[in-house]
Amino acid sequence: MKLTKKLATLAATALLLAACGSQTTETSTQSIALASSTSDAREANNTSDGVSADSWKAGDAVDVPADGKITEGGVYRVTGTHSQGLTVAAPDDALVVLMFDNAKVSASEGAAINITSAKDVVFHLTGQNSLTGASSQSEDDEINAAVHADADITIDGDGSLTVTSEHADGFTTTDDLNLKSGNLTVSAGADGIRGKDSVVITGGTVTVTAGDDGIVSDQDQSEDRGIIDVLGGSLTVSAGGDALQAATDVILTGGDAKLTTTGDDKAHGINAGVLAIIDGANIDATVTGDGVNSNGNAQLVSGSLTVNAEDDGVIAANTASFTGATVKIENSVEAVEAANVVVDEGEIELHSTDDGINASTDTGETPALTINGGTLNIYSATDGLDSNGTLTINGGTTTIYGPSVSANGAIDVDGTYEFNGGALIAIGRSDMPRNPDSGQGWLEHQGNFAAGTEVSVTSADGEVIASITPDEQSTTLFVSTPDIKNGQSYTITAGGSETTVTAGENASGFGAGPGGMGGQPPMGEPPAMPQ
Repeated sequence: MKLTKKLATLAATALLLAACGSQTTETSTQSIALASSTSDAREANNTSDGVSADSWKAGDAVDVPADGKITEGGVYRVTGTHSQGLTVAAPDDALVVLMFDNAKVSASEGAAINITSAKDVVFHLTGQNSLTGASSQSEDDEINAAVHADADITIDGDGSLTVTSEHADGFTTTDDLNLKSGNLTVSAGADGIRGKDSVVITGGTVTVTAGDDGIVSDQDQSEDRGIIDVLGGSLTVSAGGDALQAATDVILTGGDAKLTTTGDDKAHGINAGVLAIIDGANIDATVTGDGVNSNGNAQLVSGSLTVNAEDDGVIAANTASFTGATVKIENSVEAVEAANVVVDEGEIELHSTDDGINASTDTGETPALTINGGTLNIYSATDGLDSNGTLTINGGTTTIYGPSVSANGAIDVDGTYEFNGGALIAIGRSDMPRNPDSGQGWLEHQGNFAAGTEVSVTSADGEVIASITPDEQSTTLFVSTPDIKNGQSYTITAGGSETTVTAGENASGFGAGPGGMGGQPPMGEPPAMPQ
């Protein structure tokens, strides 16, 4: 399969990102490439623009034949009630336009609309229209959808279309499906919408309720097919399986999408075989699996992503890159997981019952976590930043609340750890974080910091360098900023108590009694992680 070649290229790109991560200038150059790769990815894909409105004339329209069988290209009016379905069997090079105007089409057997041959078929919508497949249909039938097509499909107009399939798929084509405008509602017992080669949405409103996957493009024999590409419009998808599933790429550059999965099998919000790109769209995912799952790269360039996940927030086999999107993982096991994680820009808030960010892989290669910029707020029950390989921090502002579970640290690194710029402050209830191998100054302290009490770090001349307010009882503090110089003394203040520490030296406690800044650590179960 050609997809193997594309995935291999992505793996090489991920290794390049890891290699460049320790140098700010080179990584910034790579960041620009990641941002512009949205258009590159789209250009590389073989998707359809659909049929333009000026390709046909409404004045040429004729009524649908009495027997409901269309055998020639042309423009056809579909009005009133048709209880035996419609069939399109036109020449392979034909353009067929179906002008739906307050039509109700159903079938006692098979599909409401069955398109066996044509080059392009346009569904032009006026008024309220409905297409209902036979209740006897199942997803195992040869014709297994209320609308079944072997042609490129374009949907436009300012009307609405409701497609209902009790036990089978809703709207499916073996070729390209392009939604330009209109209001499309699909209710299906199996998959909701399938454009096997591609699904392209540039406008309109799409609402899908599906027993299995919501919107699917599953052509996996070519690296430029199997694409879901959303440039605009409004999507609401509720599915028992994945909400959006593509064999190759899921690209979202416009519009709003609310994705919900309900299946017991860890169904994902976005499931991409190669690339998952959010660059301008606003995505809200509440899922039983992962919010975003990519077998290649996940690129969050701009727009927004909000996730409530029973599994991971964002997971990628190769690289998860953040170059400007606003990301909020409200609930997850691990908020972000990939072989290589690169944060360049963006507002990122992560809540997890396990690690906040985990760079890991089972391929034998060295994982890498690189932070060059952005604002990260991490609320983690275990490790805040966890790399099974290297950690490089070149910039940005990172705040870690946690861990709240013993035998974990705010920072856990198996390989080299460089801190070359930026600011990080971590406060939690467990072990001290791993200290940097090289780079700027840092300080750490063990104490007993009360929830809701501000903890501040000041220099010898009284300048406040950093401050944080824990929202649960905490015992460990770690701070690194460009202003901290190893070997110099700094004052930590909390609740009216002060202590002096030397930057670059391992932590020691305040030595005060219980209830102050030092003494015994808190006992019992940790409180619920802040939402």
